Formats: sequence, structure tokens, C-alpha cells
Amino acid sequence: DDLVDAKNLMGKILENNGDIEKAMTYFSAALEKSKQLKYRKGEADSYLNISGYYYRKEDLETSKLNIDKALEIYEEQNDKDGIGRAYIEYATHYWKKDDLETAVEYDKKSLELYEELGDLEGVAINLCGIGIYYSDILKDYEGALAKYERAQNIFEENGYKRHMPYSLNNMVSISLKTGNYSSAISHLKKLSRVVKELGYGDKVEQGNLDVISSVYTSMGKYKSAIIDLEKSLKVYKNINDREMIAYCYAMLGMNHYLDENYQVALEYLKKSRDISSKIRITDNDLVIELYSNLTYKHLGQELDLTKLKNLIKETESFGYTTNLFLHQLFKDKVYLENAFIALEKKYPSGCDSTSDLSEEYSCTNLFDNLDTVWQSSSNICQEETITFTFKEPIFLEFMVFQNPESTTVLEESIIVATLGITSDNESKYFVSKELEHDNTSQWIDINSAIL
Repeated sequence: DDLVDAKNLMGKILENNGDIEKAMTYFSAALEKSKQLKYRKGEADSYLNISGYYYRKEDLETSKLNIDKALEIYEEQNDKDGIGRAYIEYATHYWKKDDLETAVEYDKKSLELYEELGDLEGVAINLCGIGIYYSDILKDYEGALAKYERAQNIFEENGYKRHMPYSLNNMVSISLKTGNYSSAISHLKKLSRVVKELGYGDKVEQGNLDVISSVYTSMGKYKSAIIDLEKSLKVYKNINDREMIAYCYAMLGMNHYLDENYQVALEYLKKSRDISSKIRITDNDLVIELYSNLTYKHLGQELDLTKLKNLIKETESFGYTTNLFLHQLFKDKVYLENAFIALEKKYPSGCDSTSDLSEEYSCTNLFDNLDTVWQSSSNICQEETITFTFKEPIFLEFMVFQNPESTTVLEESIIVATLGITSDNESKYFVSKELEHDNTSQWIDINSAIL
């Protein structure tokens, strides 16, 4: 019996180190020996381990057949721990097949068993699986986060470090979905430390650090993103990973553009273009062409839109940020409309203004889905304030401002010159933007949680 257990254990060690083929030889040997010895638990464990091998090879049907064999033996032996582990494998199988309803049922059955056994490790693993269901199906992010946090606490308090990346990755995902970027950064930094301690390798750790830089970009903290990207660039240069070097150059170019360091942005984007061309990768092309042309525009240089137009034709859809920048370049309202489609809209529950011209030109017109405007009651330059109220917290990524295309209702055409944005939340967020003296739409970065 000990020999069978030793072979299965050795196979798991090899599997965790990424050598799944050699691991399979140990699992197969363990299965054969357990049959010879009529060691039923060892036989079931071997089937379950073999199912993991086929799962990693993406042969899901063979994987499931081996889970079936393992579960049959565990049930015959009334091995509740084994039954719970088999349920976890079934859940993983159905997650992979995008059958989340079936997957969560197995997670719940496994959770019930492990709670009965007092097996905290099994409880925590299943909490993560159920959390995914809450997040991806129910869209209950608060409920999902509660499951992940409980799992993370169990892993930490009981020394189950090898499982911590599972809960931390999911906590990062929830933080990003809800716009809680500060929490995402905190979880990512902890995740980086954990994977380093677990010996996952520099590339996995570096991958987490790259995500941190992208979160800083989403937060509008471009200088912090640049600092992390420069650290990453140094690592990738040391290991001569030219694909990731090109990626870092592209991201540095984008962040320098967003931080209004236009000449530096062009230098990094050119470096990324040169390396990408030499090693024949196209992953960075859209970033390079989009931000290069945006930079040319700011520097008053001639645009080169040929390649960018071809990339647009080849791409099915873009996120809101890309659509907004494309709108800036091409002045095509289609991109602006596509940007708003990509967002989850949350409308104000009400608004108030220091003045308005009439009911037809009140501030409610700014969120009534119609092509209407707000106008002050005055036709002279003076400060006006519009206050919007929301029933729930929001994350305000950006706003698009446009002076009315026609102000014939007024004696003179008065347009807004400076826009100030503030909120009454604890952060006392404030930004002031000097606007272009025209009536074209202007994009203003906000990147702030509004409570």
C-alpha cells in the first residue's frame, strides 16, 4: 500500500512542477500495482490522478471516465474524503465545459461533505468554486468576494499556501470588475509574493507585476505604471525575452502618451515597432499605431493612418477606451457610440443646477437618452454648477463633454471654457480641465470611485 501511495505522491510532485508526462508514468504504475495488491483506495486515487493528466491534455471525456471510476470505488469504500475530491474534479470538468450550473452543484455537494468532515482545506477550495458561480452567473460580486475572502482566510490561517493563488486570483478579478483598483493592487502584490515563495518561477511572478502596471494605467496613475514597466523591461532584457520586451516598450509608449510625455512616447513606440517587426509578432500593432498617431496629432505632425485603418477592419470590436481614442482621431461618432455600448451604464437618480434656461434645457436632459442639452439662464460668462445624484456607488472612468453645436436660443454663443469636476466622497476628488474653444466632443479622464 505504501508503495502505491508513494508512486502517486511522486506523480503529484512532478505534476506540480509541470512534468505531466513523467507524472503520468508514476500514476499508471501506481494504478497497476494497486490492482495487483487489491488496494482499492490506491486504485481510486490513481484513477483520480490520471483524470487530472487527461484534463491537462484537454481530453475531457477520458478525464471524466477516470473520475467516474474513482468515484465508484470511493462510494464503495464510503471514503467521504475521496468522494469530496472526486466532486471537486467533476466541478473542474464542468467549469472547463462552461456548464457552470452543473459545476456549482458539485462544488456545493463537496462543500457539504468537507464541512461534515471538518476538512477546512476542502471547504476553502469549494468556496472558491462557488464564488466563481456567484461572480460569473449571478453577477453577485459582493457574494463572490465574501466566498473568496473566507477561503483566503482559511488558506492563510492553516498554512495551505499552495492554494492561495486560487483565492487571490479570484479576488483580483472581482476587484477589477467592481473598479476597486486599490484592492486589486494589494491582492496582486500579495499574489506575487506567494507565487515566488511557492517557486512558480520568475515568469509567473513577473506576469503578476505586469498586471499591476496595467491596473495603475486604469487608475490614471501613469507614473506608477511607468516605474513598474521599467522594472519589468529590465527583467525581460536579462532573460532576452524579445516578445515581452516589445510588449513593455508598447506599454511604456502608451503610458508616456497618457502622461503627456509625447516625444518619449514616440521613442518607446518606435522601439516596440522595430522589435515586433523583426520577430514577426502583431500583438502590439494596434497599440503602436493608435498611440503613435495620437502622439503625431498632439505634436502637430502628419498622421499615418493606413496600417491603423487595416487593423480596424481586421478587428471585430474594441473596448471603450480604444473606441474613444479612435473617435478623437477620425471624428466619427460611431466610435463614440460603440464606446458607450461597451460600458455598464448607471444613470443618475436626479440632478440639480444653479440655473437653467427652461424646463426644455434643464440638467435632466443630460441623461434622458435624447440628443438634448442643458443651458444656463444667463448669456454672460459666469460660474455654473450641475450636481448629479446616484443611488449607488459608481466608478467614473471618464466623461465626454461637448458644447452645444447650436446656441441660437441665446443672444450670443457662450461656450464652456473650463470644466471642474468634484465629488463629495471621502477622497474629495477634483479635476479642472481647460477645454478646447470649439464644439467638438472632448474626452476627460476621471478614474475615480464615487461613493
